[in-house]
Amino acid sequence: MGEQPFFPPGLSAECGEACPTCKVARGRTFPKVLPCEGFPRFVFAASLREERMWKMRIRLAVFALVLIFAAVLCSCDSGTKTDGVPGDNKVPASVLALASSVTEDLEARGYEVVRGYMQLFTMDDCALAIAKTGQCFGNNPTGPYVFPVVPAWSEEYIDPTTLNVFGENADGYLTIRRFDPREATLVFGVMPPAARYFGLQTYQYTREGTVDTDNEVYQLVLNTFPFMLDQFFGPAPNGRLLSFASISNNNNNAVFERRAGSFFDQVRFFVVTPDQAMDTAVRAALARAEVSDSDIVTESIASPVTLGLDKEADDLITVIRYALPDDEEAGELWRHDLPLVVLRVRDRGDRAPEPWPAFEHPQERFDTSELYLSTDLNALNNNVRAAWGLDPAPSPPGVADRMLDLQRAYPFDLVGPDCIRNTMNCLADTQDTSYAGTANVYLENDAGDQFLYAVVGTLGTETGNATYTSLSVYRAAVVMGVANVDDGQLLQSQSYFPQEPNSFNNQDKFYLWYFGRTCAAAPEAICTEINEDQIPLGEPMKLALRNYIRPGDVRGPNTDPPDDPKGVSPLLPAWVTAIPLP
Repeated sequence: MGEQPFFPPGLSAECGEACPTCKVARGRTFPKVLPCEGFPRFVFAASLREERMWKMRIRLAVFALVLIFAAVLCSCDSGTKTDGVPGDNKVPASVLALASSVTEDLEARGYEVVRGYMQLFTMDDCALAIAKTGQCFGNNPTGPYVFPVVPAWSEEYIDPTTLNVFGENADGYLTIRRFDPREATLVFGVMPPAARYFGLQTYQYTREGTVDTDNEVYQLVLNTFPFMLDQFFGPAPNGRLLSFASISNNNNNAVFERRAGSFFDQVRFFVVTPDQAMDTAVRAALARAEVSDSDIVTESIASPVTLGLDKEADDLITVIRYALPDDEEAGELWRHDLPLVVLRVRDRGDRAPEPWPAFEHPQERFDTSELYLSTDLNALNNNVRAAWGLDPAPSPPGVADRMLDLQRAYPFDLVGPDCIRNTMNCLADTQDTSYAGTANVYLENDAGDQFLYAVVGTLGTETGNATYTSLSVYRAAVVMGVANVDDGQLLQSQSYFPQEPNSFNNQDKFYLWYFGRTCAAAPEAICTEINEDQIPLGEPMKLALRNYIRPGDVRGPNTDPPDDPKGVSPLLPAWVTAIPLP
């Protein structure tokens, strides 16, 4: 046979061609690796006998080298950062090569292309948002967020009050930015490991205008829920309207799974643009790079957004949320690496923009009615109250006795286009979930008496209304999520249900959970302690419930009554009971 070149394990003559399943140190294998630069070429000429001897002698040494120098020896997919872009994203070289190919393709056709980076935002980062804006916008504590950060266009107005709200950005880079009428943002790369949820959505952050104090929602909040007035109608630090409103239907893992058959651990592409021609141009460039159209989704930015790069234009922000990975360690690794690329592209020609139709109504949502559970839920709640020596719940309940639905048309209508018309702060609404929350409640009163709060409700994952459910604790003064209980924990609470004095059925459809400064008086397994770092002494707390992605659908459950807007929601509101502690 003659002499053949011998490559020690993990090494090859041509990184991309001879190493089609090149494996990085962290264990993820990428089936398609493009040629890359800087890969050391090791060729050992040896006879078959010599080759065997080599293998025996250097096996341990090679494995050690592979482990220690994997990022160098297999730089084709190691994510080693050498391209000078800010941030520390560890992007596989195959993805970087694709980014370069698409950039060159678009630039050759006259488009301007700049590259940004991805940035993680955790609960700890809320401190900066609070310092600059006075709040953390109702962040969901179940999982951190990821923001694309892009270079500013040369003539783009940069608002100093919106710089670095969601983390320190590199000089000249923006998380909150404006949109040229003929531009697109392209986000792509290796999607995370399997999880309960992934979504990408763009929001109108602030806009010109003043609060409409005559509209029905403002008057309702003023007269019935005055503790929510600043939260829903407070201005932005720049004096504009703070809307933080959805302006499109979200693209999530369920959307992609319907479109492409799979999402997690795949390379997928998100286009965000107000211009249909830019969508066509970006998709064409991806097609020339042999990207399947089914691997691409587009988020259309349309009216009621005011486009442009000047001071009067709306500013926008794109948000990624990844929650409850099946393998938490693998999910944390993805969040650490963020193996994604973001490109900002625009047409510098003089053609007229091709806008999308106005975004007037979000995609229709559906529900599995829970009304048949009402009697049983009330009985369970009264059993809980009786266990603490309290009278049955009042009928009708007061504002503080049950959670308030924030998305249904009445009373709050916290849904993008409607919320914008009502000049509200929409708190980064999304149709991927339902929202319900409590009034302000206090863990202690002025006299120092402490309270334990019992929440009794329907569990959306068991009633057919959620892929996952989260029950969260908020520091109300700054709208900051500080703690969370997910449906797996809530499900375990069923063995702690008090069975007297009322009998009830459908026990598997409910949950019971306690919150307090101390859980000494409650079953520890179904209680969350809230310390003074999370909610300072004397400050109010809010509790919030979310039901994400109804099974079989691509959106969260509908909570609007079928006929009368002021009627009974098909999803039952949770009961909330304040229990005085001795």
